[in-house]
Amino acid sequence: MQKNEGTLFGLSGEQLFLSYSAVILSFLSGVLWGNGIDHFSHKLSRNALLLSNLFALLAWGALIQGATQYVIATGILTAGYLAVWLAEKWIRKSEREEEQPAAYQVMRGRLTAGVVGCHGLLLLVA
Repeated sequence: MQKNEGTLFGLSGEQLFLSYSAVILSFLSGVLWGNGIDHFSHKLSRNALLLSNLFALLAWGALIQGATQYVIATGILTAGYLAVWLAEKWIRKSEREEEQPAAYQVMRGRLTAGVVGCHGLLLLVA
C-alpha cells in the first residue's frame, strides 16, 4: 500500500485550504443574498442578489482552478473576500445600516484582513 505523504484523502494542503476557502466565500456571498431578500423594496436589492451569485461563481471557479493552478485560485479567492466585504459595506451604507448590528463592520474588517493574510501566507509557504 502506497502512502501519500503531506496529503489528506489524497488532497494536498493547498487544495484543502482552497476548497475550504471557496466554501466560506460562498457562505459569505449568501449574506448578500439574505440582505437582498430582506430589503427587497430597496433599490440595491437586485444588485445584492446579482453580486451574491457572482461571488459564489467566483468561489466555484477558484475551486476548479485550485487543483492545478493554486496561485490563480488563491488570487481569485482573495479578491472575492475583499469584494464581498466592500459590497456588504456599500450596501449597508446605502441602507443606512452601517452601524447595525453594533461593531459588525469592525469585526468583518478584521476577519477579512485575517483571511487575506492567510491567503498571502499560503502563497509564501507553498
